[in-house]
Amino acid sequence: MMTIEEAAKEAVDALQYLRPSAVSNVAHLAQSCGFQHPRSVVTAHRKAGPQLSRNEKREAGIRANGFMSQSAYEELTDAGKAKPMEAHYHTVMRAFFTHNRAREIERSSSSPYASASYRSTFPDCRGCARLDGTEAETPTPPPDCDYEWCPLGIRYSFDFLGEVVDNANARREAMVDGVLRGDYEDFRLRCTACSHPLVVAVDEISADTPVSCERCGHVFSTYGVLREAVTGEVKKRLDDALQASERLVDTSSISKPEP
Repeated sequence: MMTIEEAAKEAVDALQYLRPSAVSNVAHLAQSCGFQHPRSVVTAHRKAGPQLSRNEKREAGIRANGFMSQSAYEELTDAGKAKPMEAHYHTVMRAFFTHNRAREIERSSSSPYASASYRSTFPDCRGCARLDGTEAETPTPPPDCDYEWCPLGIRYSFDFLGEVVDNANARREAMVDGVLRGDYEDFRLRCTACSHPLVVAVDEISADTPVSCERCGHVFSTYGVLREAVTGEVKKRLDDALQASERLVDTSSISKPEP
């Protein structure tokens, strides 16, 4: 993942408002933006230390009541001195947003069910509008962004249903292995009408033998219930393994009975 220092270096190199020696300060300021408003963070940085004199401020194009310490002014390049009151702010904001995007992209890569896409903050920005809704691949701002500090956001999403389905399939696979090994004598399933739990012996699970619910009297095929949610390789393994015995056993909705 891109670190805050790397994001600060990217911002300094891209905007060219601050000298390379200011990267560590930019990283520190960008990190502080998570707790304070960026304007306050940058103003505090320019306010700290001995200030430029009134004449120096006038020559630099800074209003008399504007804060600009000598050390902060020394961090400015010639391009930064052309906009001294915005140079630090734009650089820090770019680093802050870039690092935020990097964190969200990293978070989405931690799970196969997570994804990250770009989210345009300002619809009038050509670069952000172009990327809106597409897969987030890099935290760096697009080259055609109309904003120097690029507020392009990240939309994080998680496929909870996909995780549930895959986990259920994994449990079914484990149950299939147990069936083939002969680990089970009976199974639990639920009535298709009232969801009442039933215990059914392995020998009773077939395409021809119906089961009657003890509570509501509903009669249904255990084979149909068990086979209903089984697809693909799980179904094929069961069919192939149990075809010879003329009994097809599916395990989509069953679990090992409690002792």
